[in-house]
Amino acid sequence: MSNNALSNRYKFRMTTSRFVLLCIFLLAAFAGAYRYNTGLGVTNLNDAYPWGLWILVDLAATAFACVGFSMTLLSRIFYKKEYGIFTRKAVLIAFLSYGLVMMVLIIEVGRWENFWRPLVSPGIDSPMFGVLTCMLCYVGLLFVEIVEIVSEKIAPNVHCFLQKLLPIIVILVCSIPLSYQAYLGSLYFAMDGKLDLLWASRVLPILFVLSAFMVGPVVSILEDLWSAKRYKREVNLALLHRLSRVSAYGMIVFFTIRIIDLAVRGQIARLFSGVGLMMLLELLLISVIPVIVSFTSFGKTKLGLQVFGFSALFGLILSRGNVIFTGMYESLGGGYFPSWVEIITTIGLVTLMTLVYILLTENFLFFHVTEGKHANLSAKEDSDIFEEAI
Repeated sequence: MSNNALSNRYKFRMTTSRFVLLCIFLLAAFAGAYRYNTGLGVTNLNDAYPWGLWILVDLAATAFACVGFSMTLLSRIFYKKEYGIFTRKAVLIAFLSYGLVMMVLIIEVGRWENFWRPLVSPGIDSPMFGVLTCMLCYVGLLFVEIVEIVSEKIAPNVHCFLQKLLPIIVILVCSIPLSYQAYLGSLYFAMDGKLDLLWASRVLPILFVLSAFMVGPVVSILEDLWSAKRYKREVNLALLHRLSRVSAYGMIVFFTIRIIDLAVRGQIARLFSGVGLMMLLELLLISVIPVIVSFTSFGKTKLGLQVFGFSALFGLILSRGNVIFTGMYESLGGGYFPSWVEIITTIGLVTLMTLVYILLTENFLFFHVTEGKHANLSAKEDSDIFEEAI
């Protein structure tokens, strides 16, 4: 295939906003190389706080990545076909979220060339080994799903073959994240004596799993609102509202388990003072506010769905941050704030994933314009509209 044919088939037009994102990423690449060459001394990580901003990004991103698990579960296991339009985008977001996780881990841990050692010399009794195994398996499955989507355009025979494997892949995609999130919760529950009793609970692994599941539809809702604005099409508010209800029911269960657990362990009174206020804020953002919005008429509007989505999203980030930072504050004897290297590299990696998302959705069939004024357009015309919008 000639270079002209390739350039006509695959596009990535450099706009002002994309140029800015690229510059941010290049700055982050410099900061990452600086950290890699000079060590962790350029960060604010220390013996007291070995896990900082980068671990928060990892925990939050893996939860966001459960959008692939949630939407696949709803559309292909529970057979809610109306949610099928979100599945491909959900898989892409999940894959890129794990891409972010793995790149952050490389920057933080260093010595990426030794990634294979835990596979040949595993510490099977360690929750960290379970985390690594589940992560690699889930990333592998997501990669196969991405190849299945991409090959639809460039390798139809491969696409047809992978479609035959999808039932098995779907089952695995809907089971592995449960173990992964449970392992993450177990890591912090195992820190006996360090994690504040507000968070140090046997139900922590369950809450990690549940919060990751219920944030999946939230990510799909926010992405659909964004892409609808960029594509200049109408939003199916009724469908998004029904999807928000799925999350809302999960949030009710999450809130109920959390309150019962606190009551049983005699920690309810602590919610209204000291570090307990951070948990109270977490509960308001991740469950109370979204549930109220979802079960009122306000939740049927674009603004209501945005309030629902961003409240739950920030609540999820805060819930993970509370476990990492707030819950450890007293036992570690002080606070932590990330250095400029940590902040810049984090922002830069997020911009990189954004650019990759734009590149893939412009050139492959991850989502189509099927509503509004741009209905029934070809993939090329869809791409042109997307370019104009970004």
